Amino acid sequence: MSKNYKSTKIIVLFIFIALFGTIITLPIEATTNYNLEEGQQLNYVDSGAIVLSQDSYFDLYCFPGNGSLSNPYIIENLRIVTSYDVGIYIYGTTKYFVIRNCLIDSYLYGIYIASVAEGTAVISNNTCNNIKGGTGIRAYDTNNITISDNVGENNYCGIHAYECENLIISNNALRFNNNPMDLYYCHNSYVFNNTLDYDKNGGIYLYRSNFTEISYNSIKHSDTGITAYYSYNVSIDYNSIADCNEGIFLYAAIYTMVKNNVIVRCRNYAIHVDWYMFEWPSANNTFHHNFFIANSYYTTHWFHPTSQATDRGINSTWYDAKTNIGNYWSNYLGVGGYPLDGGKYYYDPYPISIEDSDDDGIDDMQEIYAYFTDEFNEDTDGDLLLDGEEVYTYGTDPLRTDTDYDGLKDGEEVYTYNTDPSTQDTDQDQLKDGEEILIYGTNPRISDTDADGMPDGWEIINGLNPLQKDANEDPDNDGLLNIFELEEQTKPLNNDSDNDYLRDGDEVYTYFSSPINNDTDADGVLDGVEVYYYGCNPIDKDTDKDGILDGQEIYYYLTSPTDSDTDKDSCSDSWEIKYQFNPLDAIY
Repeated sequence: MSKNYKSTKIIVLFIFIALFGTIITLPIEATTNYNLEEGQQLNYVDSGAIVLSQDSYFDLYCFPGNGSLSNPYIIENLRIVTSYDVGIYIYGTTKYFVIRNCLIDSYLYGIYIASVAEGTAVISNNTCNNIKGGTGIRAYDTNNITISDNVGENNYCGIHAYECENLIISNNALRFNNNPMDLYYCHNSYVFNNTLDYDKNGGIYLYRSNFTEISYNSIKHSDTGITAYYSYNVSIDYNSIADCNEGIFLYAAIYTMVKNNVIVRCRNYAIHVDWYMFEWPSANNTFHHNFFIANSYYTTHWFHPTSQATDRGINSTWYDAKTNIGNYWSNYLGVGGYPLDGGKYYYDPYPISIEDSDDDGIDDMQEIYAYFTDEFNEDTDGDLLLDGEEVYTYGTDPLRTDTDYDGLKDGEEVYTYNTDPSTQDTDQDQLKDGEEILIYGTNPRISDTDADGMPDGWEIINGLNPLQKDANEDPDNDGLLNIFELEEQTKPLNNDSDNDYLRDGDEVYTYFSSPINNDTDADGVLDGVEVYYYGCNPIDKDTDKDGILDGQEIYYYLTSPTDSDTDKDSCSDSWEIKYQFNPLDAIY
């Protein structure tokens, strides 16, 4: 649905209100529910859509309060599930009001505030979910309002503000949205302490929003953590960004201050500064005291091997000019400055070095933010391997004693048994390394401990002794030696592996049927029944070549599967069946 069409629908709704009054649906049924804070109980009241386009409508709905700063109208505890475009729509009012503790599921917008008087609106602790076609909370042409402690999940957009100034957007939880938070032309705003997780396209997005501060937000599993587009004098500090495609993206941004952020495990760059020729450039941006850990790294290789950041801007500063302190880079080699991609002359001249307090090969910052290990304990999981050895040498988990769940500590595998701590079955014999050592006494590095040609796991599964050479024995007396039972995939302690009344050896050497398929020719008769009861060929589905399967002759037509003319009338069984004669009754 296009933006113009959405706007038209809102205008039509407003005209309807102007002509016929508001859409009034009085609360009709109270139900008990809970909001996301544990232990806080809400008594939701079911209601239809709320539309207020003039001050008098607050009294018409009988909301408590008088609309003053000290006694605002309170719209609360409503559960609004509606097919209307908007759950709560307030437009052009001058009264103070609070929308709180409401649960809203509508078509285009959960809560839409437009052109209300400056500083009159507070939107707090509401839940706006599953608004696939639009936005959970939208503010338009409305200044100095507060949007806090709300929840938005599974919406196209979580919170969207357009042409608003002096906004406070704080403590909101936005998850599984296409676009969690967009601010267009929203100057002098403060976005802090919000949690964004598993949002598809991006985290916090600024477009031409100047003098805005983005602080103390947690953003995970999104496309881009924070984007500043055509904006200047933006402050981005003390944010935590993890497991996104990209950390912070500045496009045509000027005088942006990026400091004290922690950006971890983003597939692309932690910081990306860019602009296109002949456009407004990115310029005079500053970056310092940020902590960049394992970014540009994907699964097993560096996505951008030379740097965790790229800068194509003008006159960027990658350190604090007052203290000559730059940024922390987890892949800094400890010599000289830290190079950046993009700009030919850009580098961090004063990269921060962090101690390795426990001397385990991982510095404290990476232990805290990347690996979650104890920076004061060289072996966090107590598996006899240093944390650094686990991460950089063996690829094991420094938080798990037995990474591969094979029953052995990682350190035991490395130093005592010389097995692979990252795989359960070092010798690929179908036995876990721990089982071989602790239970069966076999060698976990050799797949055939007794060198009899049969893997240890196969012997154990089939009841043989992996420590005794028994390849040339036939314990089930079926005519197949154990080594050939392995080859045929039969059971060495069961003389009829497929239960078809033929011994495995007879099937292999006499009848050439399959010892693991009880009906080799798929004619509907067990191989042994064909041989011993009907004298049929177990590998020919039509023994007498009369065009009828042996199984059909035996079980359906009751004809002989070894005689093509059962009733001896010189007419084949198949001909008689085709022309609806009885193949058991001779034709004279």
